[in-house]
Amino acid sequence: MGEQTKTLETIVEVIPVYGTVIKTAIPVFEFAHNFGRSTPTEQALAALQKQIDALVAALEEVNRRLDVHARRIVKIENERHVDKLMTLGRELQRIAVRILLDSADAKERTLLAFDAVALANRFLDEPDIWEWTDIGITRDFDADGNFVRDHVDIRLPDFKSHLALPLYANALMSLLVAIDMDTKGDPATVERRYDQTLDRHIAAVLTRDGWDELNDPPVTFAEMIRARITCRPFPLNKFAARGECIFGIVCENVMERRSTNIRDVTIQLADQGPSVLCTVNPDIGQSDEEDIEGEKGVLVLTELGGMMRRVRDTGSLREPFVGRFVMSPTPALAVLYGLRHDGGLDWYRQAPPGAPGTPANWQGPIRTHNGFQDYLKIFPGGGNDIYALRRDGVLQWWTHDDFNDGGPRWTGPRDITFGWTNPSILSVTPGGDRVLYRLDDSDAFGNGGLTWLRHDGVTTGVAANAWSGPLVVHSDFAKYVRLFSANEGVVYGVAADGQLMWHRHKGFRTGTNVWEGPRPVGTGWQNFRDVFATDGGVIYAQHADGTLMRYVHLGWETGVFRWIDPVPVAFGVGGYKQVITLMSRSPAPIG
Repeated sequence: MGEQTKTLETIVEVIPVYGTVIKTAIPVFEFAHNFGRSTPTEQALAALQKQIDALVAALEEVNRRLDVHARRIVKIENERHVDKLMTLGRELQRIAVRILLDSADAKERTLLAFDAVALANRFLDEPDIWEWTDIGITRDFDADGNFVRDHVDIRLPDFKSHLALPLYANALMSLLVAIDMDTKGDPATVERRYDQTLDRHIAAVLTRDGWDELNDPPVTFAEMIRARITCRPFPLNKFAARGECIFGIVCENVMERRSTNIRDVTIQLADQGPSVLCTVNPDIGQSDEEDIEGEKGVLVLTELGGMMRRVRDTGSLREPFVGRFVMSPTPALAVLYGLRHDGGLDWYRQAPPGAPGTPANWQGPIRTHNGFQDYLKIFPGGGNDIYALRRDGVLQWWTHDDFNDGGPRWTGPRDITFGWTNPSILSVTPGGDRVLYRLDDSDAFGNGGLTWLRHDGVTTGVAANAWSGPLVVHSDFAKYVRLFSANEGVVYGVAADGQLMWHRHKGFRTGTNVWEGPRPVGTGWQNFRDVFATDGGVIYAQHADGTLMRYVHLGWETGVFRWIDPVPVAFGVGGYKQVITLMSRSPAPIG
């Protein structure tokens, strides 16, 4: 026997461009934006019907291409799934027509909504429409190079988002319109008729809080996608050359059965020796992984989950989105920084609202610095100042001169203190306006005492002795699993059971041990991946799937239980090592 060649034929190869998931994202976001201030707008419904028609046409094209690839794409098995999807697509077309006819008959509207529920449920009740069969082919040649035979290896059916997700997304959008038509946006009617349906689909599309991609089996659609996409660094040189190591970020997409080197990363090492092995944090490709997962469907699923939550909780997608309080202040526009695993620092600034809860609400990301790879964590110091904790325990000061537009001008770094990686330091919480709180487990600080420090050299980054403190200001904060501050001495503690407790440090300016609280102000905060806050009671909470939620605690100054209902303000930030927001400082910086 001579040589062998191996090829892999996948169902993805016969999908026309319009059928890909990434094409679904724009209509989903446009639908959320155009739904209207009082009733579903003609633009939203027209775009929905156009998308459905195009998807049915795309499925017909898939069927045609399957005929061409009859032997190599396991035609009978995959055609059965395409036929199912075409049936669902035609049912979806009929529902879209009924929506456009907008019957005035209340019974017809209720029947339409129930039919939309039944159609959407089929995507959950018939999981085989998400599974597709690929094959591997080994081709044998004799010693003279003549073809002998093919060995066909049929792969087990596996999840792919490419064909079912676009239809499912449109089925959910049609369902939300039908619910709105039936209930006229009345929250009580939505809860009575559709609460269980919405809960079921919300649970199906989002990543579960606390889900561990490495150890937990995927259950939801978002988890199915995320479990099938991984990005890892591979060294392109074994040893450092003049202190530099180059790594390729290789991303494997199991749904498409392909691996791609998407970019190279150069890492500067402190040790310049010729025999230094090239090693790097394996999470350096995490942000790339999050980006690809978003493109392949996680972004769409997250937006759909947010839309369904909004209908479930408020009764409608109609604008304006009102929480429990109509007369509420408008949160200030935030500046966020994302610390990448490769040491890059990305800048975002919240833009005036466009489509609510979409990534378009942010300017950025703009890579504003490339030299933060030696830092374990970063903290806002107040204004445009940032503290960065190096791996050796040195705390450094930076100020971002271009904080208003994300430009590259920085002042720093300057060493301002050391020893901050001591194991006794359990956590560091930025308090804004030059203040840092440190939870310290050493004997000197009461074995779990909360210590207060104020960096008096914050505006110039002067020497390490330009500090006031540390002073022990509380002895009962070690019980919390997370601490964060919203400035002006307001410190929140998250208990193990998820209860959110409010405290106010009345000695915030001077470090005296005078407090108000604790007062319970929330529940269900234990499963967020990260939580941080800025001025005016604005709190950002990050889900495991990378969705960033904005909460506004209207009672932040007094500990009263009054909130503006949460809204998603960004997606896909889960790939960052850390995300922070700037906090206030007196006097405020000029940018």
